Amino acid sequence: MKPTIDKFIMVKNVFNKDFCDQLILNLQKNEWKTHFWYGKNSYGGKKVIIDNSDFAVVYNQELQDLMIPYIRQFLLEYISKINNENPCLYGCSGYEDNEPHYFINEYSKIRFNRYDEGKTIKKHIDHIHDLFDGTKKGIPVLSLVGVFNDDYKGGEFIMWDDTLIPLKCGDIVCFPSLFMYQHQVKPIISGSRYSWVQWIF
Repeated sequence: MKPTIDKFIMVKNVFNKDFCDQLILNLQKNEWKTHFWYGKNSYGGKKVIIDNSDFAVVYNQELQDLMIPYIRQFLLEYISKINNENPCLYGCSGYEDNEPHYFINEYSKIRFNRYDEGKTIKKHIDHIHDLFDGTKKGIPVLSLVGVFNDDYKGGEFIMWDDTLIPLKCGDIVCFPSLFMYQHQVKPIISGSRYSWVQWIF
């Protein structure tokens, strides 16, 4: 039997509330910038598209370093789960059984996202152009999205057109970075949603 595509989505609570609260306090001190999109056929180009309904972003190496060990463990669990449910998916590739993460070459920087009232991200797929600066080559293979709080209204994470992926404080969702996994974040009604994203390639 062929696996259905929802079997490649995994959600797990990874960070406890105290950890998340501390990260939010730290993030609130950062200088945030408006998110932008790269236009079509813009590899290496400067063409960008700014949507005023989009969220704010920031990068913070110190916070990323704190998160990485937990994320790596989560990734190993994700790949092990996928491999167990679909033995031939990786087992028929010619790699040793003790290398379940053979397709992971690099990790993007973690991008921290803040969604304030009225902010959203439209339906999209993770065909990320700006991961590659001319020296790094590849394509996004997995997308990781996490949230640091859940004390806001709205901001639901929707896969496809109508499938709610419930996310609470400290959760991570992992899914393939493919055209089949279109997703969005609904507008914030009240409060602020602090989250993050990382791509594996």
